[in-house]
Amino acid sequence: GWAGTFAALDIAAIGCICLMAIVAVMEERKIRREKKIQQLTVA
Repeated sequence: GWAGTFAALDIAAIGCICLMAIVAVMEERKIRREKKIQQLTVA
């Protein structure tokens, strides 16, 4: 009944948070790499 429903919601919430965290890390790395490339091209 309800326990399973709440478990599914918890899993979905945790999954979303994990995905968002992964995306944030990837974006951060991409931005840093672009900054490094810009610095190299400027110098």
